[in-house]
Amino acid sequence: MINAASMRLSCAVLVAAAGTLSPVTAFANTYKLECAGPASERFYLQTETRNGGAWGTSFMADKRALTVQQQNWQIHYQTRWYNKIKAPGYLKRHSLNEAHCHQLGVIDGTPVVNKSYLKPNRSWFDSATLPDAFSLHMPEKNAPALYGQIVALHAEASEDHGFLVPRGGRLVYEIPLTSVAGQTKGKVVGVVQSISGDNGKSWTPLAVTTAAQIYELGKTTRAQPFAARRAWNGIPVSDDPCKQECR
Repeated sequence: MINAASMRLSCAVLVAAAGTLSPVTAFANTYKLECAGPASERFYLQTETRNGGAWGTSFMADKRALTVQQQNWQIHYQTRWYNKIKAPGYLKRHSLNEAHCHQLGVIDGTPVVNKSYLKPNRSWFDSATLPDAFSLHMPEKNAPALYGQIVALHAEASEDHGFLVPRGGRLVYEIPLTSVAGQTKGKVVGVVQSISGDNGKSWTPLAVTTAAQIYELGKTTRAQPFAARRAWNGIPVSDDPCKQECR
């Protein structure tokens, strides 16, 4: 028969043994992709996943431990001098084998990402200084007049994404509007546009127009001449995102 003293001793041994077993530490896996601009300029993307440990550390807990940047595609632009400059923001990660490279680009020699561009001094325009309205969040509620104009074009705003670029001493900001009807479905039929004449200190109100200065009407956002494409060693691969990128 096991007496109380024996039970206490057994418990003490188990506790001591458990104390020597450290929880399995979560570890990160790094994944990389490449996007190429129209003249083979290179954007490098990097994201992380983190595997949980065996002692109560769940995957979701580890995912929450990652920053929003780490959970999505972080962006670096490679300059002509082969050094990489970290870009602001990120690309949303939909899978580990695919990225929306067309949300990056090079316009008239100027690298652009969402709501920012690389200035000649090799710093990025501070998108935090842009008006909140530029995000165009829930326009049907927050900008009903603008939303009515978008609907009148039988269009929708593309992915809450806009490009900002210097043009003729001004800054031009455009959100592409893609058709939702007929043979033009998916193609840009207009833009939401704003212009600054004082280097971003003030902006004209957002307005729907077909007089686009950045986007080419009649083409999809992926087919824009300035849009980056999925690449391998600087060479663009198939435009079909699931022919090469998703294999």
